[in-house]
Amino acid sequence: MRVCVRVQGIVLSAFFWGYATTQVIGGYLSDRCGAKVVMVSAMIGWSLLTMITPVLTRACCDGSRHAILHMLVILRVLTGCVQGRNMHLSKQSFVSFQ
Repeated sequence: MRVCVRVQGIVLSAFFWGYATTQVIGGYLSDRCGAKVVMVSAMIGWSLLTMITPVLTRACCDGSRHAILHMLVILRVLTGCVQGRNMHLSKQSFVSFQ
């Protein structure tokens, strides 16, 4: 499936929007629950979302280009949301794991 540059930009930037919106939430959760819990849950979450992206994109869409692109954008935003929680955890987690 050939996709124009504009649509590629939309799909790829969808990750950023999810990632940017969960920075503060990730810091709050790491203070509340601990960095280890937040980091492990985020790693499991983004791994599962990454693995199911091609499967869900093919299974949930009727083959139309617009449905596939909408599903990809939704999955990329969710992946960014899950992965965005880890931005500020690296320093805190290294201190707390030792």
